[in-house]
Amino acid sequence: MSSGRKTRKAITILSILFLLTVAGTFIFASVYFEFHYFPNTYIGYEDISCKTPEEIEERYLRRIGNYSLALVLRDKKVEYIDGKAIGLKPDYGNSLREALDDQHGYAFILSFFKKTMLDDVPISIDEANYDLMVDNLECFKKINEIEPVDAHIEYKGGMYEIVDEVMGNKLDREKAKEIIRDSVLALKKEIDLDKLECYVNPSVMSGDEALFNAFAEANDYLTVDIEYASGGKMLSLDSDVVSKFIKLDNKGWLVLDEEGHPVIKESEIDKFVSLIQKTYDTYKNNQTFHTSYGKDISVKNSVIGFKVDVTAEKEAIMAALSNKTSEQREPIFSRRAYSAGKYQYGNSYIEVNLTAQHVFVYLKGIKVYETDCVTGSVRRGTTTRVGMFTINYKQKNTTLRGQGYASFVYFWMPFDGGIGLHDATWRKQFGGTIYKASGSHGCVNLPYSAAKQIYEFAYSGMPVIVYELAGTESKGDASSGSESSGYGDD
Repeated sequence: MSSGRKTRKAITILSILFLLTVAGTFIFASVYFEFHYFPNTYIGYEDISCKTPEEIEERYLRRIGNYSLALVLRDKKVEYIDGKAIGLKPDYGNSLREALDDQHGYAFILSFFKKTMLDDVPISIDEANYDLMVDNLECFKKINEIEPVDAHIEYKGGMYEIVDEVMGNKLDREKAKEIIRDSVLALKKEIDLDKLECYVNPSVMSGDEALFNAFAEANDYLTVDIEYASGGKMLSLDSDVVSKFIKLDNKGWLVLDEEGHPVIKESEIDKFVSLIQKTYDTYKNNQTFHTSYGKDISVKNSVIGFKVDVTAEKEAIMAALSNKTSEQREPIFSRRAYSAGKYQYGNSYIEVNLTAQHVFVYLKGIKVYETDCVTGSVRRGTTTRVGMFTINYKQKNTTLRGQGYASFVYFWMPFDGGIGLHDATWRKQFGGTIYKASGSHGCVNLPYSAAKQIYEFAYSGMPVIVYELAGTESKGDASSGSESSGYGDD
């Protein structure tokens, strides 16, 4: 046999052997991959190439058998979820077998050119055991919970301060349970509950811009300072007072409105205005009067005095708070006395001593006139009312009318409603004790000449002080003739 023939024969034999080898290998591989997963096959991120379902199941069993999940807490402590304790197990069902059955062994060559992704092996837990274990974790026990506390503003040591938030360790229980369950079913080894936002956090932090603005505004209010001064009395609206105007809740935290501003307690401003009233109001209070007899007495029923304008004063305080004002001033009065201090009736006035039945007239502190008089009847119960009054007006030549009488007078100076000073030409005598039995209907009866003179001194608004003073009773008879006999005239 020639060498060329031999070569061709050898090539043929080798070719047949190669083809038989390839065919055998293909057949073997086709059969092999009827029981093993193709190359490039994954469950999740795990490569299961050339593995059997039994091997995969065994691998999951080994992993789950020793499984635990580490829970990193906010304080960096760690607690664990034990897989066995919660009944952790793979739930293969027929999924692995079905995935293998979907393969065709003879198509294994194609797997080298594409990746096959299989569904994760389902993992199940015993829900009752899971809930029991989680609820018994230290971080889930109510006794160990520290509630979060918002950053807030408190009044301390004469100023407002921002108090930092308390993060606490209270878990959002439902959210945390769900995340832990999902992590277990994904066979994760560790999770950080803080990073996964499982905690209930404060809603306001100390770095909050709105909180800082409120803090600054509250302290600006404390710069308000009003120094009240009137009649020698001082009263301060300072930072301590202002702090009471700014609302705190029952925990001592500054209360903010919807726009983030401190809330002003108008009720506290009302209380302070009431204190201003108590300090400075003298209108209708008992007033001190220095009598012509050298004695100070207290006179009730005073229409002379200072009266704080409550509405205007409150508005002024609100404006001061808004404008951060510092000032020294009087309270705002709706009525003013004639002078501040102890004696508020001024130095021009008419003085009527009911006990002495005597009238004095003072102008600018100087006694310019005095005379006897007859005042309201004691016996008939029409005594002249004690008090500090002012002349309402003055009028000449008028008739005074009342029940059962009409009296013409030349000079009329009313000071207490229908009660006034006037001439009583029907009387012959004045002073003494005439008033007890035959006094007037309440007016101050004067001799004609005295009424004329006093009329010249008097003016609308002039104070008239009517009082009683024991020890000043008249020791002598009535002046200017006999006692008047008529009660019917005023």
